[in-house]
Amino acid sequence: MNLKKLLFSICSLFSLHAAAMNIIKPYDVFLRPQPPRCPWTFQAFGWAEVGLEARGWDFRGERTNILRIWNCDQDGVAMLNGCPLNSPAGQLRERLGNDDGVRGHFCVDGNLKPIGATIAARYFFSHDISLGLYVPVYSMKLDNVVWRDLTPIDDTVMRDNLTNNFASIAKEFGCLDICGWRRTGLGDAMLVAEWQGQFKQRKPVLKKVVVDARFGLSFPTGLQADENKIFAFPFGNDGSWAIMFGAGIDCVWTDYIRGGFDVQLDYIFGHTKERRIKTHLCQTDLLFLQKACCYKDYGIGQQFTLHAGVCKMWGFSCDVGYRFTKHGDDRIILDDTCFSDKIANTAESLKDWTSHQVLLRGDHDFGYWMSEDALVTPIVSLYARLPFNGKSAALSPSFGVVVTLDF
Repeated sequence: MNLKKLLFSICSLFSLHAAAMNIIKPYDVFLRPQPPRCPWTFQAFGWAEVGLEARGWDFRGERTNILRIWNCDQDGVAMLNGCPLNSPAGQLRERLGNDDGVRGHFCVDGNLKPIGATIAARYFFSHDISLGLYVPVYSMKLDNVVWRDLTPIDDTVMRDNLTNNFASIAKEFGCLDICGWRRTGLGDAMLVAEWQGQFKQRKPVLKKVVVDARFGLSFPTGLQADENKIFAFPFGNDGSWAIMFGAGIDCVWTDYIRGGFDVQLDYIFGHTKERRIKTHLCQTDLLFLQKACCYKDYGIGQQFTLHAGVCKMWGFSCDVGYRFTKHGDDRIILDDTCFSDKIANTAESLKDWTSHQVLLRGDHDFGYWMSEDALVTPIVSLYARLPFNGKSAALSPSFGVVVTLDF
């Protein structure tokens, strides 16, 4: 790694997940079960969720379709810009004439529905320390993709040469599939060491304070981005290793009311692979024909979670939370000097994105009705993650279940 890459990697500290979407992560502090009553015990659990049709928020923070979060339309003419004049793509570009902002442009719509699940296990040592392994799996489907041609009907030059056969032209000149897809595979597994110190308080209202600190290592086991399909983002950090840091504090008042605050930060190591890149300033992000080997650094990111709820009511508990996520600008460094780093980094898909979500959760601890020496104590939780705002992100309302077994 040269000095330029090293400096960029240092600047990318505390970056979050690369995909601008709220798919469930292998470790989620809001879904993590409470620790068992005794140390030297084992806890197995898992959660699964189904997402409704994802909603898009564009770079201005306005609601839009998921395929328009980066550009309001897609420029089929600019797709050919920068190609050698003696190539078939360059010759086609010459025949098309000028780009007036309408000719050869498309308004694109599509539907995205995610499904996710995680299987996890934690072992609890003494001194409130635990070690857990989290393995996620995802299934995504992009369908109902419609490319609505904005070219005037009487513009036969553009329609006959480009827009009427646009899917086949994108496939021929860039091996780019602009239709829908279905992808299923593992996400990035994570190993998490955690300390949850519980401090009882001798006060009339405040009964207990729980302080949490954790460190995690993410393994690049996830399905990587498919560079030959539009919007086929990775199921993890796209082949990169990552480190997770987190800390939080929870308070319990009058034995029944609880609330807390949590911060989670991830460091994603830079990674070199072949990616689609922007080679001309007018190009739009779904229509990059050129691929090049490049090093990617991930922007500074932050995740904050606030929650409050009621606990220990005949084994029932409920929580409501708010989560804010922000991811800074990503940057790429090209290994190929044939293209410009400066132009490549103007891609909207590399710029910052944010999301806002409401979190809801209800639990029932069946141990409330069982004896303390029971071999296994089950806990069942239902939850919802409801996005309500964002920027340059595709966010899906999701509903799921968590099943926990304390041994």
